[in-house]
Amino acid sequence: MARIQILEYRHTRIRSNIMVWLLSATNSKKRSQTLKRTRWKQGQKRQLKKLCGFLSTP
Repeated sequence: MARIQILEYRHTRIRSNIMVWLLSATNSKKRSQTLKRTRWKQGQKRQLKKLCGFLSTP
């Protein structure tokens, strides 16, 4: 009886580990996407600043 419980426990633990891994993977994917987006935005801002500076210089 105890052996079956241990096996079940192991199985649930493995499943939860997989779930955690999947969640972390999706989170990291989202994080990288948002990072890329923010970097892109920062780059756009920089370009705008450059343009403004170029336009403001007499």
